[in-house]
Amino acid sequence: MKSHDAEASRSWKTLRAFLWSVETSEPRLPGYRCWKYLAGNNEPDFIWPEGKIAIELTGWIDEAEISKGKALEEFNRKIRTVLLKERETFKALEGHSVYLEALQPPKRNWDSVTRQMLIYLADRAATSRDLRLHLKNSELPQEMRAMLREAWIYTVPGSPSVRVVPKSDRSFLKQSFDAEKAAEQHLMRSVESFKKNLTKKMGKTEKYRSISKARGFDDLWLVIHYDDKADEWAAPWVPDLQFSYGSDSHESQRKLAQRIRSEVWSDRQRGHFGKVYLLFPDQPRPFAERLWP
Repeated sequence: MKSHDAEASRSWKTLRAFLWSVETSEPRLPGYRCWKYLAGNNEPDFIWPEGKIAIELTGWIDEAEISKGKALEEFNRKIRTVLLKERETFKALEGHSVYLEALQPPKRNWDSVTRQMLIYLADRAATSRDLRLHLKNSELPQEMRAMLREAWIYTVPGSPSVRVVPKSDRSFLKQSFDAEKAAEQHLMRSVESFKKNLTKKMGKTEKYRSISKARGFDDLWLVIHYDDKADEWAAPWVPDLQFSYGSDSHESQRKLAQRIRSEVWSDRQRGHFGKVYLLFPDQPRPFAERLWP
């Protein structure tokens, strides 16, 4: 599949998730078949000709981490897959977030040793609340000890999270085991990445508006989507954010939207977009919360 076809497919998937999540709060919006996709960097992604509404989509990503973390993308996805498939096996990791500092990216397909690594981490998570592990002399296979330097296990409510981070990313790997402080620091970093994403889109508003007016549209919406599964290496880690079937996950997403609204929104954002939504598309029940107005 060509890259632009893949991008269009992802955009359609995100639009369908958005329309599904707001069908009660935005009843006038039609099904996805009524929308038209526009390719090009200077155009909004979708338009609804009959309703004269345009929608621009943008991912909530941490651009500073993209180049460093992309090499670890596939390995992190593999870890997530094993955790989901064998949840009972790794039950000791429930309520924990684990960071593994990588000295180098993985060099081969590590299906079997990935499971060994998770068993090793689960055993230690079961015996301590917050823990720092030096892996050089651990029981892990030699090739993994050559790749990974340290592991940090934090007690954090929610589903288990195990993530390999680049060597240079030590902003949250402090000598202190204050999990609440570490989580707040990481949340603020995530909020800053949100501000940068929003500012970039605001800079293109006039281009979007001029195109929309030329096509006869009078309303432009912005949908910012946090897609942790599709953009494993790009989406910022947000403490306490949950993804599951239960209502708790949507409540955690609503609280994050409220935090974003209180810390990011100000008079300077007003008027750029008719409406702004924060969307969590890649989960069994997509969820969207309106940020503005």
